[in-house]
Amino acid sequence: MAKNLRCDAELIQSVRGNSGMMHSARIDSANRTGIEDGVANGTLVKLGALEAGEREIRVAEEPVANELPAIVVRGEVNYDESTKTAGLYGKFRNNVANPLPVAKLSVGDFIGLSEDFFPQADIETIAVGDKYVINGGFVAGEQLVKNPAPAQGTVVFEVVEVKANHIPVYLLGDGNLTKPYKMVSVEVKIA
Repeated sequence: MAKNLRCDAELIQSVRGNSGMMHSARIDSANRTGIEDGVANGTLVKLGALEAGEREIRVAEEPVANELPAIVVRGEVNYDESTKTAGLYGKFRNNVANPLPVAKLSVGDFIGLSEDFFPQADIETIAVGDKYVINGGFVAGEQLVKNPAPAQGTVVFEVVEVKANHIPVYLLGDGNLTKPYKMVSVEVKIA
C-alpha cells in the first residue's frame, strides 16, 4: 500500500451539505487483496446493490471507467492516544471489514489527493492539464492511470493544481515532520 495517502474532499458537492448523496458500502472479503491494512480515504468505488439482508449498506464494487464513482471519505478524527502514530493524517485507514462512508462524485467536483494516489512513474512530472482515468481495483495508488486522450464518455480526473512542496503540519511517531510531498488537485469531468 502506498505510504502517505491524504484526500481533501471539502469541494465534493455531496459532502458540502447534500448528505442525500452519502452512502455506506462494504468491500466483499473476496476483493480485499492489497487493502488488508485498511482502506484509505480517497479510494474510489462503484456503488452496487444492497447487501443481502441490509437496508443501507451497499456492495462496493470495482470502479469502472465510464461511470461516476463514489469516493471513501471519513473524518480523520483520532481518539486513540496509545501511540503517536495511531491514525495520523495520511496514515489513517478505514477498517476494511466495516462499512465505508462514501460520497457519490459529480462532474465539477474538486478533490485534493497526495502524490501516492498517482502512479509512481508520474509523480515527478505530474502537471496541470494531465488527465487520469479509472484503472479499476481497490488499491489506492493503483486506481488511476494517465491517459492524455480518454475515450468519449470516460470519467476523467484532470489535474488543475499541483502543490509541489506541500509541508504537512503533523508529526510522525518519532516527533519529526513527514517529508514534504505533492498535493494534486483534480477536477472530475466526463470526456
